[in-house]
Amino acid sequence: MCVAYAVVEWFEMKHRTGETISLAGWRVSDGGSDLHLLSDAVVLSIEPQGYAVLGREADMALNGGVAVDYACGAEVTLANGGDSIHLVFAGAVVDSVT
Repeated sequence: MCVAYAVVEWFEMKHRTGETISLAGWRVSDGGSDLHLLSDAVVLSIEPQGYAVLGREADMALNGGVAVDYACGAEVTLANGGDSIHLVFAGAVVDSVT
């Protein structure tokens, strides 16, 4: 499968607590100008010790063959030379990776 690297973007979230969490209202940011708000209408929860995959495209053919649980679209674009991902809830950074 040949897909442009600019399109293939995804990341995996691991939930480490003992309670199910809803991602409604969370924000995904690169720490700069890119920001995506998971609206309150988002029906995406992560079970205890479970995973969720978020990516740019929902279509596996456009996402390098990776199935995502939620597509953020082009609002958050990661630089191929290095970037950050910040997960924010209620104004606080819950986790980040560079």
